[in-house]
Amino acid sequence: MARSKVWTAVSGVALGLSVASTALAQEGSPTTVDDVVVTGVSEGAITSYVSPLLEPARLGRFEGQIARWKTPVCLRVIGATLDANTALQAKVARAITDLGVAVGRPRCSPNAIVVVAAEADRFAAVFAQRYRARFFERGRSEQASFSRPSQPVRWRHRTRTAGADGPPVDTSAEEVNGAPRIRGVNSRLTVATMETIDRAMVVVDPQKLDMIASDALAEYLAFVILIDMPPGAAAGMNGSGRSTILRLFEDPAARLTDWDRAFVAALYRSRPNQRFQDQAAEIEQRMRRRLIRAPAAD
Repeated sequence: MARSKVWTAVSGVALGLSVASTALAQEGSPTTVDDVVVTGVSEGAITSYVSPLLEPARLGRFEGQIARWKTPVCLRVIGATLDANTALQAKVARAITDLGVAVGRPRCSPNAIVVVAAEADRFAAVFAQRYRARFFERGRSEQASFSRPSQPVRWRHRTRTAGADGPPVDTSAEEVNGAPRIRGVNSRLTVATMETIDRAMVVVDPQKLDMIASDALAEYLAFVILIDMPPGAAAGMNGSGRSTILRLFEDPAARLTDWDRAFVAALYRSRPNQRFQDQAAEIEQRMRRRLIRAPAAD
């Protein structure tokens, strides 16, 4: 079955399984030295922010790479009322655009689906079982994390390996550890491949949105759609005091911060044809430069 047909089927299953109809609710102080404002941003603070959010796709921390969208994000929100779906979809798309990532034109074929499901735990369990081969390549542990009950928002990304210049890889090619082998020139600093996100599934439990404003929820969803994060990344931020939208369900007043925006910008501007550790280092460097230039830290 062609990929587009499979994803259409996934979308159909998601719409059928989502039975809900619910209304969506509406670091360092700067010091002045010789008239130059310098915001204190330590390397350690940036590393502690970045590390929980980065996950190498498939091949691990030595040979894996960090995935990002290379095609426009074509969003579809389903499961709530038509008006609620439309309003939330528009807000998420706007947040993605504000973060500097392209969104698809109206009526594009969806590659990112947000399901607002009253029975979110049941939906997640059925999805994890039905699409385990397509979204859960590392097996039962990933399925278990996605299916774990009582999560306000959960997500899965499907990634693909491409040549470093961006064209998709022939899936009939020889594979190594589940990833297609690309025949190209590697060096100590760069590799012949890049990892791309080509699908995202996000499940929202409307019963856990008390006190969460729709604009804040939209920013949270935009962030998790754009970043191929480990499933526990958001929970790991709770209690940390870190300045991030990922603390939304601990602090309903949270919004996208300078740190969040700097992270997304650094990820999407970093060179994709590097190994994981080099990519992570470049992201931290770019993020720190941007935060130092920022007029104020969140």
